[in-house]
Amino acid sequence: MLKTTRTLWLLSFLAGTGALTAGCATLGQYNQYTNMDKPGVSLVNIQLAESTLLEQRFVIDLRLTNPNNFALPVSGLSYDLQLNGMKFATGGSSGDLALPALGEKLVSVTLSTSAFDWYKQYRQMRKQGGAALDSMKYQLKGKLFVDGLAIKSIPFTKDGDIGLSGKQ
Repeated sequence: MLKTTRTLWLLSFLAGTGALTAGCATLGQYNQYTNMDKPGVSLVNIQLAESTLLEQRFVIDLRLTNPNNFALPVSGLSYDLQLNGMKFATGGSSGDLALPALGEKLVSVTLSTSAFDWYKQYRQMRKQGGAALDSMKYQLKGKLFVDGLAIKSIPFTKDGDIGLSGKQ
């Protein structure tokens, strides 16, 4: 009985030591990725892909940049687009979006919006008159999802202006 107790204690000790060692290794990886510079996300292009009475779908091009000296294993992203401070469209994408160290990647993703969101934008533009077409403020907000790291997602926000009237 005493020998069995010692054996169980020894096995428990070894298992605990192994778990602690694995935890420390993971913590080192976590520190590398939590002390990183956030990746950049910028809106490059937006095009209407298809339209129905109740829903419109856009294809947008995003430039993802990695300012870090290590690759980021991005497996997907989710995002919302606001125009003039109002929700306009939302979307998500999955797949291999891995960002090379100190590199960038251009990705095309889909956004969806509803007729109701279009109508809210139209009402806002009517209140502002023609000035609303000269420059619309946008905010692209979302998360980059990463695999194999202690952190699971990296938030991003990008603000800018979109001119629709053709005036520079």
